[in-house]
Amino acid sequence: MTSAERAAVTMGFEEPDRVPLFTIYGAKDLGLSIREYSSKLKYVAAGQMRLLEKFGGIDCPAHQGGVCR
Repeated sequence: MTSAERAAVTMGFEEPDRVPLFTIYGAKDLGLSIREYSSKLKYVAAGQMRLLEKFGGIDCPAHQGGVCR
């Protein structure tokens, strides 16, 4: 299942092969607005690292639909 398929299935209230995560979730986890979060690479990196720690891996389109750990 691709990242796009995974997101579409989830938004259709069906169960994907694994839980998709959206990169902007890191903004919420850090307590930042989307605008502030997107303004600095260090915020995006911190958000992604936090998601890795929290969920043990994230859906990573850059790795052809693999899981980044």
